[in-house]
Amino acid sequence: MCASLSVSNILKCVEKKCLSILSVWNEIGVEGSELDEKMDSVINQIEVLLERILADQRAKKMQLSQSIEELITSIREISLELNNTPFDPPKTATLLELYNFLLTKKDKLLKDAKDYIQKFNLLKDLEKKLCSRLCEAEITLVYKVIPSQEQMTLLSRRVEHLNLLKAERITKFLELRSQMIAGYEKLGKPLRLVSDSCCLVKDILAPEALETFTLSEENMFSMADIVDQLASDCARVDTECNVYRDRLNLLVNLLNPLGITCDIIENENSNLTLLKLRTEVDRLEGLRTRHLDTLISTAQSQVYQCWDDCFVGEEHRQKFKFFIQNKDSKDVLSILEKEIITWKDFKKSNSEFIIDIIKWCEQFSSLQSLKKRMKEPSVLQNRGGILLKLEKERKQYSRDLPCLEGRVKEAFFNLCSTSPSLSSVIRLGSENLNPVDFIQKSWENLQNDKENEKPIVCIPKSAKNTEAKPLGVSNNGKSLKRPNPECNETIMSLNYSSSSSASSVIAERQAKQSRVVGNFPKKPELIKSKIDSRRRSRSVPPGGQKVIFPKVVMQQDKPTTSKNVLDDMNLYAKSSLTKQSVSEVDSFFEGLKGSSKVPHVSTFIQ
Repeated sequence: MCASLSVSNILKCVEKKCLSILSVWNEIGVEGSELDEKMDSVINQIEVLLERILADQRAKKMQLSQSIEELITSIREISLELNNTPFDPPKTATLLELYNFLLTKKDKLLKDAKDYIQKFNLLKDLEKKLCSRLCEAEITLVYKVIPSQEQMTLLSRRVEHLNLLKAERITKFLELRSQMIAGYEKLGKPLRLVSDSCCLVKDILAPEALETFTLSEENMFSMADIVDQLASDCARVDTECNVYRDRLNLLVNLLNPLGITCDIIENENSNLTLLKLRTEVDRLEGLRTRHLDTLISTAQSQVYQCWDDCFVGEEHRQKFKFFIQNKDSKDVLSILEKEIITWKDFKKSNSEFIIDIIKWCEQFSSLQSLKKRMKEPSVLQNRGGILLKLEKERKQYSRDLPCLEGRVKEAFFNLCSTSPSLSSVIRLGSENLNPVDFIQKSWENLQNDKENEKPIVCIPKSAKNTEAKPLGVSNNGKSLKRPNPECNETIMSLNYSSSSSASSVIAERQAKQSRVVGNFPKKPELIKSKIDSRRRSRSVPPGGQKVIFPKVVMQQDKPTTSKNVLDDMNLYAKSSLTKQSVSEVDSFFEGLKGSSKVPHVSTFIQ
């Protein structure tokens, strides 16, 4: 209705104007074809004007529609980024109403997103500062209205990473800075002079460096290079100080018998300490030159002590003594000092190896003494007390010795590969064996001593009152039954008619034996039971008697026995061992042992 009224008004206005034009034409006198042409021209002009107006309005409508679409899209994006509900545009009568509504809606959403945008901007500013301090590149984030949630998360993680990187580099900066300061102080370089000589060092050592210094990766590498150079210089100072300190200690030990001492120098190595050490060493070197003879004697004593501590063999000692003969006094003292340093360093670097050797020798010697003690009569009679305790100690030694042997062998083999010249002169014992051969030889000697031990002889009591028969002859003149070969026994006849005693005969027989065959029972009761069982199993005629040793059987004759023979028979015919009998038997067998017994291992360690 409104539109039709507007058109009516336009038409009335156009009609009025057209009538005015026609009135003018009538007054002019335009008629006929000329009037038709004038009318066509007016119509064409009205159509062109209306077409132009229509095109302009259509363009405005299109622009308004496009703005509405952009507002709808923006509002939807903002609503989605603000986690609001999805936006649907309302239905309105005109486009202009819709445009105004959408514009109001967008302004309201932007007001709500102001805090979100402010938080994003703060993170962006913080990232910019961190990147500037750390010399890192900023990340580029593009958004239309407000940043998205993904962009906000990415920026937050970036800022967290930069903060961690900053904290890490600050920690490294403080560590390197403290190392630089300590290095300069150790080298005796004033910080002020060092700062003036290098701009980077000046920035590092500045009081406000923790807040202003650029913590770039390049600067960190430069600081690390400076610290490495300082560490190299400090290591050189430490090495020189240690060399001069060792030289000083050696000179002090040599000059100490002369009452010469040195000033106390601090243990901390520095350039100042190095200068003091050099001065003191030069002073003592001058005194060393004046007292060569006394110092040579002192150095020789120290060399001998070092040799003893490190088990140096006799061959090396003789070669060294021959080497320094006819040498100049200064050269001799220098050679002795070098030898002292060599073996002191060896003792320091191989202390565990030396301690293990000493422990092994001590425990092996204790094991030998323990085995001897376990054979004493007083120990054998107290099997539940002393013997049990000694047996526990023996088992403990048996467990400890192999462990020590393994460590000694491993250390010696490593020493042979790393220092063959030093390992070749390490010798133990009177035979000058290396540690591995010495251990093996010690066990062999112990086993040989065990095999060379003579068995304890037990003779039945009835041997005192029984007459001996000739070998193989019974009372009826018949030959005795031959012994069972499986018994592995040897029958020996004893002639008591001679003036020699039973002990001399036994000693003679035992001396002819190269070795004793068979396993000897340890307890006298077992020996007695075995003798009785063999006596019952064989037909021994009345009057005949066998003296049975472990795995050795001796048959007696029947001569008249002397008093010495009866005494010896009374000694060995006891059925059970007593303190007196055991001691007598031990003393008897001690006489059978030769002089080729291996020395005790404890005598090998000087």
